Amino acid sequence: MAREVFTPVRLSDDGRGIAQADGKVVFVRGALPGETVEAERVAAHRRFDEAEVLTVQEAAPERVTPPCPRYGECGGCDLQHLELDAQRAHKVVVLTEALRRAKVNAPAELEAPDPSLTGLAYRRRARFSVHWGRGGRLTLGFREGKGHRIVGLRQCPILVSALTEVPGQLQDALEGLTLGPWLTHVDAVADDAGTGGWCRLAFRGRRGEPVPLLEAEDRARLQGLAQSLGRPVLADLNGVLESFGDAAPEFREGGVTYAPGAFLQANGAVNAALRAAVLSAVGAPTGAPVLDAFAGAGNFAWALAEAGHEVLAVEGDGRALQGLKQRAEAAGLALKAQPLDLFSELPLKLGQFETVVLDPPRAGADHLCKGLAALRKGRRPKRIVYVSCAPPTLARDAATLQGAGYALRRAAVFDMFPQTHHVEGLAVFEG
Repeated sequence: MAREVFTPVRLSDDGRGIAQADGKVVFVRGALPGETVEAERVAAHRRFDEAEVLTVQEAAPERVTPPCPRYGECGGCDLQHLELDAQRAHKVVVLTEALRRAKVNAPAELEAPDPSLTGLAYRRRARFSVHWGRGGRLTLGFREGKGHRIVGLRQCPILVSALTEVPGQLQDALEGLTLGPWLTHVDAVADDAGTGGWCRLAFRGRRGEPVPLLEAEDRARLQGLAQSLGRPVLADLNGVLESFGDAAPEFREGGVTYAPGAFLQANGAVNAALRAAVLSAVGAPTGAPVLDAFAGAGNFAWALAEAGHEVLAVEGDGRALQGLKQRAEAAGLALKAQPLDLFSELPLKLGQFETVVLDPPRAGADHLCKGLAALRKGRRPKRIVYVSCAPPTLARDAATLQGAGYALRRAAVFDMFPQTHHVEGLAVFEG
């Protein structure tokens, strides 16, 4: 297709430049507001088109050189060309606009992300895709941003130092393994910000096919991988664990023990800040119980219990809660755990809780928020602390709560995923 010149006027929620051409909106990937760029249209739709930047004729002051040489190919990041402070300002705008569109009365200014937190070497977990090609050549990396091809990586600058060299070393180790052709992806988790500790590698393969048995040569290669990484490795083959270099089977943070496969926030520093913000929003213990909904492995529940609150942790995935109650009892904490599908069930007496903390997935907490909104004033929680990874569903649920008389008293943005358009938010409601 022909080259065209575009001048975007603002960024879309997903970080693309928004321009007008021939009376039609064009989303220009890789372009920033105020720039003049040459781009090529790559997709046409009834109401808008999509384009890709070819050259930047006049750059915006906020444009920077991406720190990753594979940026633009790899789909792991989409904002590396935008200066970090500008990324964070954009994320505040995204949440502000989502609340405005939902007609939610928000504070005049939303709290911006902490500018002192790093934008690189922050990600302590990653999922690498694997492709076994002709001639036994294995490609390991992330999928491209606009397709299904796997972009092979040797390094990744957004991974914590414990993982940054893992893609290349892992590819070298896997090429000689008997399980190589069976693999589809590998989940890697480092237990800290990069000093000491261990690395857990979860190998996942083709569904319906039996897990290959590790042979002596395979074990030797994985032992060598642990040595080259300078840390123990815990290999997880579809739930079957095997340690290389005395790896611990569990990860611990903030008092919470995460079993292999349990959800763990990718950014440790931001998760700590978010946990502190939730504790501050909940306030001092009053003797009334706190409900932690979508509790996962207990990220917030444990911190609340340690602060002296009586807590009920509720989570749809019962495996995530395994052992939480027993560990809490051993620690002398007033923390109970209950498996419950909060997307379809609400057998709880919600009125017994003074505060509800909820941290749902991207789908939000529509069912639970409607249940809270249905309670009569005076017989419902006084405070709702909502952690969100998706501004549109947070705004939808905020509108539901506002319609029932809850007021949004505080809203903040946390930069859980720098260099990407993803927005983590915190909203505190009172009513």
